[in-house]
Amino acid sequence: MLGLSTLPCELRAMICENLRGDRRTLKALSLACRPFVGLCQAHLFRAVSFHAFPHSDKTLNAICNGFYNLLSTSRDIARHVRHVYIKLHPKDTWYTEDRKFLDILRWLSRLSKLEVDADFDQPFNWELLGEEMGEAFEDIFKRPALRSVKINGIYNLPAMSLVPILRSLLVMVP
Repeated sequence: MLGLSTLPCELRAMICENLRGDRRTLKALSLACRPFVGLCQAHLFRAVSFHAFPHSDKTLNAICNGFYNLLSTSRDIARHVRHVYIKLHPKDTWYTEDRKFLDILRWLSRLSKLEVDADFDQPFNWELLGEEMGEAFEDIFKRPALRSVKINGIYNLPAMSLVPILRSLLVMVP
């Protein structure tokens, strides 16, 4: 009896494409059938969010640490990440204190869309991210794969480093 692993790559890709909205099934399929791992990961990790959800006991630091540990053990996952959403919140300082987040940003070499949203009562000063974090973001801004950046509620952004490569830039400051 032939299994799923004997299917041609094109059919496996079509199966994963049809399952793209069903994260639970994609995860199960990637765990059950080795030839599907990369195809499933491409859908599971296309978009990554760094923000706490309401009514969740997971802190942003825990989310960041979990994703760091995952990428540390399976670097192939980083190549699938195309969209990152980061929500900065006044109660959280993980993005300025945690070197793990710097490594995560460096590993995401194929990022095409970046959204940073500051959830503060007043606009957030980009310079408060610190020199290392600012440099890590500026490095992302220079990557050829990056095509879209959305910045909300942040000022003192190094906008000139964004201009040469972007097709889309949206900066919103209340």
